[in-house]
Amino acid sequence: MVCPQSVTCPSCLSSQVIPDGDGTDMAVVACATCDVNLVLAPAHAAGSVTSSGHSTSTRSILMAVPADAGARRMAILSLTALCLLGYGVFGTALFALTQGIKRSTAYQTSVAFIQDHEVLRDHFGTPLEFGWFPTWHMRSDGRQGTAQFDIPVSGPRASGSVLLSLIQEDGEAWHVRKAQYRDEAGTIRPLWTLFPGDDLAEAQVTSLLAELDQAANSRDVDRLVRQVAPDARLTVVVQFSGTEQELTMTREQYRTSLRQSFAMAQEYQWTRMDTHVRLAPDGRTAVARLRGTESIMTDGRRLMFALEKELTVSLKGPQPLIVSMKAFETMARE
Repeated sequence: MVCPQSVTCPSCLSSQVIPDGDGTDMAVVACATCDVNLVLAPAHAAGSVTSSGHSTSTRSILMAVPADAGARRMAILSLTALCLLGYGVFGTALFALTQGIKRSTAYQTSVAFIQDHEVLRDHFGTPLEFGWFPTWHMRSDGRQGTAQFDIPVSGPRASGSVLLSLIQEDGEAWHVRKAQYRDEAGTIRPLWTLFPGDDLAEAQVTSLLAELDQAANSRDVDRLVRQVAPDARLTVVVQFSGTEQELTMTREQYRTSLRQSFAMAQEYQWTRMDTHVRLAPDGRTAVARLRGTESIMTDGRRLMFALEKELTVSLKGPQPLIVSMKAFETMARE
């Protein structure tokens, strides 16, 4: 039941009860005694008890103006201005908060995921445009965090939104762990179904690395090169006797270099000591970072090299292929 509110007119000092409304909004009423227009603020506190037993709440008066038509218009305009000012302050705060979220690493990771995703580019068309006000829920202490975004997206072909869940672990970068998109009909469609699952992708990369280990230790050049994409970019940096040499090779140049190196070695042993694999957000590429040692016997001398590799592996085709390699090789001892 709506409780009446009491007001006191500042012109004639008469009190009256305003029974209409719930008191949560500003209003304009006429004084029953002197007909002055009263601009009322929302109710803010409990007041007295009327003779009928109803409790009343007290409303403060923002302004009192004469009852002619011009004054009434001014009162309404003033009330409207106050309302617009309130909405303006709220809108400014919301805009500032949204812009802060958009500058966050989690949101930027989400945008990059959407822009790079072939299915989304094909569905929406390019160039992609992102809505002003995404929906979000994010918690992070700088090292651990979770985030969910519902980002409006439109393009030449369609409009809709992309729903993403991200995680942050041990202070590292944010990563997309679940992705869906909503089409124009409102149907939510998963994105992961087109790609291998995380476990399968990691198993593919692990199998590839094991194949590389075996091929290297058997000095099987063709078996090694078979794991490399035809258009791969391969870079090797060698530090030896105080000098550094950087080589950038195609797959066929890499094949020739391997054959020459293995031909010079009477003995060769590669030992992988440490491996770290991280899947890209779209599930179609992975980056493997390796650390190990090479032991080479040549001209009666044994050379030991410390080797670090970063391999980018494509999971798009029927088998994983290395699309880029960066290797850093340093002579450890003779």
